[in-house]
Amino acid sequence: MAYCNAISTSKNLDPCYTCTGEGRSVNCLVNPKYGGSKIYSCPGYRFPTEAEWEYAYRAGTTTALYNGPLLGCQGPDANANTIAWFDGNSGLEVHPVGLKEPNALGLFDMAGNAFEFCHDRFQNDLTSTPVVDPAGPVNDPKDPRVVIRGGTASSSVLFLRAAAREDLDGFSSASETVSFRCARTLP
Repeated sequence: MAYCNAISTSKNLDPCYTCTGEGRSVNCLVNPKYGGSKIYSCPGYRFPTEAEWEYAYRAGTTTALYNGPLLGCQGPDANANTIAWFDGNSGLEVHPVGLKEPNALGLFDMAGNAFEFCHDRFQNDLTSTPVVDPAGPVNDPKDPRVVIRGGTASSSVLFLRAAAREDLDGFSSASETVSFRCARTLP
Protein backbone atom coordinates (compact mmCIF):
# COMPACT_ATOMS: atom_id res chain seq x y z
CA MET A 1 0.00 0.00 0.00
CA ALA A 2 2.85 2.37 0.83
CA TYR A 3 4.41 1.53 -2.55
CA CYS A 4 1.14 2.28 -4.37
CA ASN A 5 0.99 5.59 -2.46
CA ALA A 6 4.57 6.42 -3.45
CA ILE A 7 3.76 5.91 -7.13
CA SER A 8 0.59 8.00 -6.74
CA THR A 9 2.48 10.83 -5.05
CA SER A 10 5.23 10.77 -7.70
CA LYS A 11 2.54 11.31 -10.36
CA ASN A 12 0.69 13.99 -8.35
CA LEU A 13 -2.30 11.70 -7.77
CA ASP A 14 -4.26 11.52 -4.53
CA PRO A 15 -3.14 8.37 -2.63
CA CYS A 16 -5.74 5.66 -1.95
CA TYR A 17 -4.26 4.74 1.43
CA THR A 18 -3.36 6.50 4.66
CA CYS A 19 -0.05 5.24 6.04
CA THR A 20 1.69 5.87 9.35
CA GLY A 21 5.13 4.83 10.56
CA GLU A 22 8.24 4.22 8.51
CA GLY A 23 10.56 1.47 7.34
CA ARG A 24 9.30 -2.00 8.22
CA SER A 25 6.82 -0.48 10.70
CA VAL A 26 4.50 1.16 8.18
CA ASN A 27 0.79 0.62 8.80
CA CYS A 28 -1.62 1.47 6.00
CA LEU A 29 -5.40 1.62 5.80
CA VAL A 30 -7.76 2.64 3.02
CA ASN A 31 -8.18 6.40 2.99
CA PRO A 32 -11.67 6.91 4.54
CA LYS A 33 -12.84 9.01 1.60
CA TYR A 34 -12.27 5.98 -0.67
CA GLY A 35 -13.91 3.32 1.51
CA GLY A 36 -16.12 0.57 0.07
CA SER A 37 -17.14 1.01 -3.56
CA LYS A 38 -15.70 4.55 -3.48
CA ILE A 39 -12.28 2.91 -4.01
CA TYR A 40 -13.01 3.15 -7.74
CA SER A 41 -13.07 6.95 -7.44
CA CYS A 42 -9.53 7.10 -6.03
CA PRO A 43 -7.31 8.64 -8.73
CA GLY A 44 -4.12 7.04 -7.34
CA TYR A 45 -2.62 3.56 -7.49
CA ARG A 46 -3.96 0.77 -5.27
CA PHE A 47 -4.29 -2.99 -5.04
CA PRO A 48 -6.86 -4.35 -7.50
CA THR A 49 -10.19 -5.40 -6.04
CA GLU A 50 -10.81 -9.13 -6.14
CA ALA A 51 -13.19 -8.64 -9.08
CA GLU A 52 -10.61 -6.57 -10.99
CA TRP A 53 -7.91 -9.15 -10.30
CA GLU A 54 -10.01 -12.01 -11.69
CA TYR A 55 -11.05 -9.94 -14.71
CA ALA A 56 -7.38 -9.19 -15.44
CA TYR A 57 -6.40 -12.86 -14.96
CA ARG A 58 -9.13 -14.19 -17.24
CA ALA A 59 -8.43 -11.65 -20.02
CA GLY A 60 -11.67 -12.59 -21.75
CA THR A 61 -11.47 -16.36 -21.16
CA THR A 62 -13.90 -18.59 -19.28
CA THR A 63 -11.68 -21.61 -18.61
CA ALA A 64 -9.97 -22.54 -15.35
CA LEU A 65 -6.62 -21.18 -16.60
CA TYR A 66 -6.28 -18.26 -18.96
CA ASN A 67 -4.78 -20.60 -21.57
CA GLY A 68 -7.34 -23.41 -21.25
CA PRO A 69 -8.68 -26.05 -18.88
CA LEU A 70 -6.85 -27.81 -16.09
CA LEU A 71 -5.78 -31.23 -17.34
CA GLY A 72 -5.71 -32.76 -13.85
CA CYS A 73 -6.12 -31.97 -10.17
CA GLN A 74 -2.50 -32.42 -9.15
CA GLY A 75 0.95 -33.12 -10.50
CA PRO A 76 2.14 -32.20 -13.99
CA ASP A 77 -0.24 -30.18 -16.15
CA ALA A 78 0.80 -29.07 -19.64
CA ASN A 79 -1.49 -26.01 -19.68
CA ALA A 80 -0.35 -24.86 -16.23
CA ASN A 81 3.30 -25.51 -17.13
CA THR A 82 3.04 -23.02 -20.01
CA ILE A 83 1.85 -20.10 -17.86
CA ALA A 84 2.83 -20.73 -14.24
CA TRP A 85 5.44 -21.75 -11.70
CA PHE A 86 3.80 -24.25 -9.33
CA ASP A 87 4.68 -27.38 -7.38
CA GLY A 88 4.90 -29.42 -10.61
CA ASN A 89 7.69 -27.38 -12.23
CA SER A 90 9.17 -24.75 -9.90
CA GLY A 91 11.44 -26.79 -7.66
CA LEU A 92 9.40 -24.99 -4.96
CA GLU A 93 11.35 -21.80 -5.70
CA VAL A 94 10.05 -18.38 -6.75
CA HIS A 95 11.31 -17.44 -10.24
CA PRO A 96 11.90 -14.10 -11.98
CA VAL A 97 8.72 -12.61 -13.47
CA GLY A 98 8.07 -12.95 -17.19
CA LEU A 99 9.53 -16.38 -17.93
CA LYS A 100 6.16 -17.99 -18.67
CA GLU A 101 3.54 -17.02 -21.28
CA PRO A 102 1.46 -13.90 -20.52
CA ASN A 103 -2.30 -13.77 -20.83
CA ALA A 104 -4.13 -11.98 -23.67
CA LEU A 105 -3.69 -8.64 -21.86
CA GLY A 106 0.09 -9.15 -21.73
CA LEU A 107 0.11 -9.77 -17.96
CA PHE A 108 2.72 -12.22 -16.72
CA ASP A 109 2.58 -14.48 -13.66
CA MET A 110 -1.10 -14.06 -12.90
CA ALA A 111 -0.98 -17.78 -12.03
CA GLY A 112 1.62 -19.30 -9.74
CA ASN A 113 4.98 -18.02 -8.53
CA ALA A 114 3.57 -15.82 -5.72
CA PHE A 115 0.10 -15.06 -4.38
CA GLU A 116 -1.05 -11.48 -4.96
CA PHE A 117 -2.84 -9.24 -2.49
CA CYS A 118 -6.25 -7.92 -3.49
CA HIS A 119 -7.81 -4.77 -2.08
CA ASP A 120 -10.71 -6.63 -0.44
CA ARG A 121 -11.07 -8.27 2.94
CA PHE A 122 -11.87 -11.97 2.74
CA GLN A 123 -15.53 -12.97 2.82
CA ASN A 124 -16.74 -16.56 3.08
CA ASP A 125 -20.27 -15.69 2.04
CA LEU A 126 -19.93 -14.46 -1.52
CA THR A 127 -23.33 -13.79 -3.05
CA SER A 128 -24.68 -15.52 -6.12
CA THR A 129 -26.52 -12.32 -7.03
CA PRO A 130 -24.79 -10.55 -9.93
CA VAL A 131 -23.12 -7.26 -8.99
CA VAL A 132 -21.20 -4.65 -10.97
CA ASP A 133 -17.76 -3.55 -9.72
CA PRO A 134 -18.04 -5.12 -6.26
CA ALA A 135 -15.64 -3.94 -3.59
CA GLY A 136 -15.40 -6.00 -0.43
CA PRO A 137 -15.17 -4.62 3.11
CA VAL A 138 -11.90 -3.04 4.22
CA ASN A 139 -10.35 -1.73 7.47
CA ASP A 140 -12.17 -4.26 9.65
CA PRO A 141 -10.18 -4.66 12.89
CA LYS A 142 -12.40 -7.59 13.93
CA ASP A 143 -11.44 -9.62 10.87
CA PRO A 144 -8.12 -8.63 9.28
CA ARG A 145 -8.17 -11.46 6.72
CA VAL A 146 -7.47 -10.25 3.20
CA VAL A 147 -7.90 -11.91 -0.20
CA ILE A 148 -4.90 -13.34 -2.01
CA ARG A 149 -5.13 -14.80 -5.50
CA GLY A 150 -3.04 -16.64 -8.07
CA GLY A 151 -1.19 -19.43 -6.28
CA THR A 152 2.51 -19.83 -5.50
CA ALA A 153 5.54 -21.78 -6.65
CA SER A 154 4.61 -24.43 -4.08
CA SER A 155 0.87 -24.55 -4.91
CA SER A 156 -0.89 -27.44 -6.60
CA VAL A 157 -2.51 -26.71 -9.95
CA LEU A 158 -5.90 -26.22 -8.25
CA PHE A 159 -4.68 -22.93 -6.74
CA LEU A 160 -3.78 -21.62 -10.21
CA ARG A 161 -7.41 -21.46 -11.37
CA ALA A 162 -8.86 -18.03 -12.13
CA ALA A 163 -11.58 -18.61 -9.52
CA ALA A 164 -9.29 -19.93 -6.76
CA ARG A 165 -9.13 -17.65 -3.74
CA GLU A 166 -7.36 -17.78 -0.42
CA ASP A 167 -7.08 -15.56 2.63
CA LEU A 168 -4.18 -14.27 4.67
CA ASP A 169 -4.22 -12.69 8.11
CA GLY A 170 -3.76 -9.07 7.10
CA PHE A 171 -1.61 -7.12 4.67
CA SER A 172 1.40 -7.24 7.01
CA SER A 173 1.76 -11.02 6.56
CA ALA A 174 3.96 -10.61 3.50
CA SER A 175 6.62 -13.14 2.52
CA GLU A 176 8.42 -14.16 -0.64
CA THR A 177 5.32 -16.16 -1.62
CA VAL A 178 2.98 -13.15 -1.40
CA SER A 179 3.35 -10.17 -3.70
CA PHE A 180 1.20 -7.46 -5.26
CA ARG A 181 0.59 -5.47 -8.39
CA CYS A 182 -0.77 -1.96 -8.45
CA ALA A 183 -3.94 -1.00 -10.28
CA ARG A 184 -5.60 2.29 -11.06
CA THR A 185 -9.05 3.42 -12.13
CA LEU A 186 -8.55 5.39 -15.30
CA PRO A 187 -10.23 8.80 -15.46
